[in-house]
Amino acid sequence: MKRIFFLFVFLVPVMLFAQRAGEYKKYHDEGRKCVLQGEYQKGVAYFDTAASIMPYYALVYQDRAYAHMQLHNYQSALNDFDQALKMKPFLHDLYLQKGVAMFHLGRYSEARIQLQNFWAENPDNVMVNDYLRFTEQALMLQEKKREDELNKYQFEQERYRWERAREREQIIWNTVLPLTFWTVVFLSW
Repeated sequence: MKRIFFLFVFLVPVMLFAQRAGEYKKYHDEGRKCVLQGEYQKGVAYFDTAASIMPYYALVYQDRAYAHMQLHNYQSALNDFDQALKMKPFLHDLYLQKGVAMFHLGRYSEARIQLQNFWAENPDNVMVNDYLRFTEQALMLQEKKREDELNKYQFEQERYRWERAREREQIIWNTVLPLTFWTVVFLSW
């Protein structure tokens, strides 16, 4: 009797888990079909369901991130790439996709790091070389913009300093000199 109870207590959760795995696979496959047909929003919904059933499969997050990238939801894609890389840090293709998402979010220095991580493993990949070039150009433009803003700020400060000097000069010419003149006239009488 104890053996039957013991088997029942441990086998029922295992059997329920096995049924959930089949259910997960169904949603994941449907999501992939939708993505292949170009129905990315529908695919994301299927991947959401699959991830809620089996939250520890990195492939679900990778596929959902790809669908988010196609929908231009780069922050959501980035979150999914991070989740997938936590589970499987050796998936080097994700570094490329994560770098592309960061590039589109305007986080160029972080994108360069991710792209260089991928490039270390695949130096002949044309896409990573292109994105690295684009990232370097964006960083140079960003640096030039920063320099222009600094120059503009310094110019504004210099202009303000000159305006204050002119105001002081006006005070001297309009107040101090007439006062000195009339004082001299008054004392000379």
